[in-house]
Amino acid sequence: MRRTNRLWLGLLIVALALPLALAACKPAKPALGTKDNPIVLAFVPSAEAEEVIASAEDFTKLLSEKTGYVFKGLVPTSYSAA
Repeated sequence: MRRTNRLWLGLLIVALALPLALAACKPAKPALGTKDNPIVLAFVPSAEAEEVIASAEDFTKLLSEKTGYVFKGLVPTSYSAA
C-alpha cells in the first residue's frame, strides 16, 4: 500500500472511532424514579386547580410509599398542555 493510502486509512479509522469514544464518555443519567430523575405525572385540569393539585399530591405520595419510586405531579394550565 502506498503511503498516502495508509494515511487516508488511518484518518478514516480515527474519524470512525472518535465518535464512539466520545459517546462512551457521556455521563450516565440517574435512574428513573429517583430524586434526580422523578417519574412525572401530568394531571388534566378537569376541576378546580386547587382540588386537582391536592389530589395529585396525595396520589403521588401514595405511589411513592407503595413503590419506593419518586413521583412528581404536574397540573398544566390547559388540556392541550397535558
